[in-house]
Amino acid sequence: MTSRAPFLAVLSMSLLVTACSGGGARVGATDSAGGGDGDAAEDAADSDVADPTPPRKLDVVLVVDDSSSMCAAQNALSESVAGFARRLAELGVDARVGVTTTDMGCDPAPGVRAKGSFAGAAPLRFPPSCQERLRVACYDDADCAAAAGGEGAWRCLGPATDPCVVLPSGWVASTCRRQCETDAECVDRLGDPTAICQKLSENALDWGCVVPPRSAGCDGIGAGPTPWAEGPALDGLRCLALVGVDQESCNRFEQGLGAAWAAVAPDGPNPAQAAAFRRRDADLAIVIVSNDDDCSLAPGGEVGEADQARCALLADADAGGPLVAPAEVARRFQDLAAAEGRVAYAVVASGDSLAADPAARDAERAAFLADRGDEDHFCFNVAYICDGLAPSLWGRRYQAFVAAFGPRGGFVNLCRASATADALDQLVNLVALDQPTTARRNP
Repeated sequence: MTSRAPFLAVLSMSLLVTACSGGGARVGATDSAGGGDGDAAEDAADSDVADPTPPRKLDVVLVVDDSSSMCAAQNALSESVAGFARRLAELGVDARVGVTTTDMGCDPAPGVRAKGSFAGAAPLRFPPSCQERLRVACYDDADCAAAAGGEGAWRCLGPATDPCVVLPSGWVASTCRRQCETDAECVDRLGDPTAICQKLSENALDWGCVVPPRSAGCDGIGAGPTPWAEGPALDGLRCLALVGVDQESCNRFEQGLGAAWAAVAPDGPNPAQAAAFRRRDADLAIVIVSNDDDCSLAPGGEVGEADQARCALLADADAGGPLVAPAEVARRFQDLAAAEGRVAYAVVASGDSLAADPAARDAERAAFLADRGDEDHFCFNVAYICDGLAPSLWGRRYQAFVAAFGPRGGFVNLCRASATADALDQLVNLVALDQPTTARRNP
């Protein structure tokens, strides 16, 4: 990686030359008799000396999973933006943030971010998959009512036969959905004043409580010629972070690493965007928020329908598989930044075991992999490793990706309630470690 030593060395030499030359010259001044420059030097000594270091620039590619279980995580991410912008401003960082999705299978369309494109619109509503559910082992609605203590009407969703209700790993694959009739009961149940009773059909069995996307006031944001956020407040980023959810067949291979690279690759699918977005004097950061693991394909790699549910378990291309090696993608970003004398950072919020004990964590990881890799029981493909802000798979490939960045990489467990804020904070912390210190002289 490239350090800041060359920049600081040039800065130090420049200051040394100025000091040795007598330091009297001003922009636009000419050499003349009368000693006017000496008066200017005295005036400067009695005033604030401007910080000689220009604002540090940071270009951020934010990749947000648009699968159907990411509704709460997207809202949380949107709400985390204000604190992120404030902390960057406190560091004096001039940030620019472009947002895309993990979708590399669908073609970009108006309002839809795919294949690394930034242009997109915040959703007006979430689909029924975002309705509140309890993860309960149920075979019928009566099991749900019993688990909820008899409060309200509940509907059992998911598999209703062994061994698919509770998987060998212990993961509960069935859920219970609270039915509703009024918005007021959803506000009371979820404790959120924006909650509604979603009624997308005439069938009351489909009604459920949901918190809509935080997209009020987002009309038109992201539709301009520069569909990214920049400036001290990162205006519009809270809207851009809401990418919506879609589980069409072309969305199912979630390729966060591939999408991040496609957003800025000079020879990728978005060359004009990459050229306009990337500033040659800016460091580069990649932030990925996904409850799935990465399934980015290597050039020429293919994944069939039979493997889509266990795609991230397939081998890398260097081992004869279809997936790109995470370390290879990390190297691309590092080389792209280093070519311009800059550095690259990476932070990912994805899933992992929540166990504090290392042995218990390893056991949960092994059980998760056994379920996901079981080819005899397709229902085992619904196994996750943790639940919380979003039910999440183990992000093994994402962990390998950030590990390749060494001290400039970080991983956050998406199942924790504060995961999105923690991921953005971690990026700020990593940037702060590289922040050059500058002295200011005051009167």
